[in-house]
Amino acid sequence: MAKKSAKKKAPKKTVKGKVKSPAKKVKKTAKAVKKSGAKKTIANAKRKMTKTVKAMQTASRKVIKRAKRAPAAARHAVEQIKESAHTVGEAVGIAAHGVTEAVVTATGVVVGAVESVLPEKSPDETPK
Repeated sequence: MAKKSAKKKAPKKTVKGKVKSPAKKVKKTAKAVKKSGAKKTIANAKRKMTKTVKAMQTASRKVIKRAKRAPAAARHAVEQIKESAHTVGEAVGIAAHGVTEAVVTATGVVVGAVESVLPEKSPDETPK
């Protein structure tokens, strides 16, 4: 087998013009890899927890604002219920009036029909 010739790379220049030494290759052990993975996991967990805490703070502020407005909202709800009950009561009254008129008309028709069939009584006769 032929050996590969080892070529040295020229040092890289940075933005400021300083010369950087070639990067050293470091073999990472399994323990080092796990440690860096753990660090990433912890960082992600912290990020998620911060996001959750902020969301909870926002939610609690909203609840506090609503709690302060609760008495006014309750009064408003009671007023709306009273208005709707009044409206329903009026509708029921109108319907009841219509039903009453229909019953009176039907009764009048029946009484009129019965009177027309019965023989006429003289005013001198008294009922027994």
